[in-house]
Order: sequence, then structure tokens, then C-alpha cells
Amino acid sequence: VFIMALLRAALLPAQAGVLRGTVVDDSTNAPVHGAEVLIDGGVAKATTDEAGRFAFSGVAMGSHVLTIRRLGYS
Repeated sequence: VFIMALLRAALLPAQAGVLRGTVVDDSTNAPVHGAEVLIDGGVAKATTDEAGRFAFSGVAMGSHVLTIRRLGYS
């Protein structure tokens, strides 16, 4: 029974979605263009557009850690 449960779970499609966001300057609230956004330590990477927006597709459901880097910011 235990082996059957593992096999069945492996055959079910993983739920995935899109993670979107906007990076803004904390003091001016202006969008940050060209920031590098890493998900889960670099599993995937995106760069913000002129409006500070980024998106990841195919992201598994659950909690994730985002790291944002941009020259001139700490």
C-alpha cells in the first residue's frame, strides 16, 4: 500500500503557476529597472523591465524565497 501511494503521487501532475511582482525603490517608490530577481537561491532568474516588473512561469505551489540585486542598492 505504501509503494502504491508513492507511485500514485509521482504520477500526479505538479501544480505550477506564475509568480509576478514589481521592484520599487523604498524611499522614492520609483520602479527599479534592470534589477536581478532570483527565486530560491538562483533556481530561476529574471530581470525587471522599465516598470520594475518581473515574472516567473512554471513555479511550483508553495513558499519561495526571492533575492533582488541591483548595482547601487544594498
